[in-house]
Amino acid sequence: MRTIFLSASIPDPKRHPRFFETADMVAIADAVHALCTVVLPTDRLVFGGHLAITPIVQRVAALLDRRDGERDALIGRNGVDRVGHGLDEGNDKLQR
Repeated sequence: MRTIFLSASIPDPKRHPRFFETADMVAIADAVHALCTVVLPTDRLVFGGHLAITPIVQRVAALLDRRDGERDALIGRNGVDRVGHGLDEGNDKLQR
């Protein structure tokens, strides 16, 4: 099993408008979703837990879980949290 690191975020319009105005949020979300669907079936995904990215990873992990088992995605914040089996879009609890 390989470990793949994802560094991604969606700009906050309150921080600096320049970044928000030039960002393609749909493309960012699509890219994260696509990466998760390729990585999670066979490998571990490690990412920073950005508030806009975590729900995308959780949703893909939950969809894959429903098909054939637990997924492994680690969020590197203060320690390590696991996004795995049984998580869906409405569940913001991360399994440790």
